[in-house]
Amino acid sequence: HFKLKKIKYNNSKAILTVLIDITERRKIEDELRAKENILSAVSFSIKQLLDIPDYYQAVGTCIERLGNAIGVDRVYMFENSYDEEGNGFTSQKVEWNSGIKSPIIDNMELQNVGFSSISTIIDTLKEGKPFQGIVKDFKNDEFKQFLIDKNIYSIIIFLVLTLLFFVITTRYIPLTMLAVLNSMEFLFF
Repeated sequence: HFKLKKIKYNNSKAILTVLIDITERRKIEDELRAKENILSAVSFSIKQLLDIPDYYQAVGTCIERLGNAIGVDRVYMFENSYDEEGNGFTSQKVEWNSGIKSPIIDNMELQNVGFSSISTIIDTLKEGKPFQGIVKDFKNDEFKQFLIDKNIYSIIIFLVLTLLFFVITTRYIPLTMLAVLNSMEFLFF
């Protein structure tokens, strides 16, 4: 931000220029706006979950609003189930994507995925923590390769009751609170 003012200096005409660095103020304003958008999306989501009788439709509406508020590329909801022996499985049930990539809701690789094949994720979630990170930094395994094959660069997975929500992006985007994005590197709370 700058201001110009015509002045007299040493009996000559001059222009006084005042420069004010408002970078930090803009950054704070952007962060506040992002948090307001997310809080608004959460409030909207609570209302949708209470008002819409079709659970999957309500969740679809909610994750669309949250995905847009957060600024991510895709959000998935996975539902967990268990067989008679107590083995856990998760299956994709709802998908929202920003339109940057094609939907993958019909991908059979995302149905009945055994907890044993994603044990790192499940173990992290059992500790009450979100699973998160930049894919290139993950250990080399099938899950990392699957994400790379789908052009997924960063991910956060958190447990909501018996559901898994995947928030992913095809570009590096930071997270500064549970699925809140705002800076240049990828950090999670």
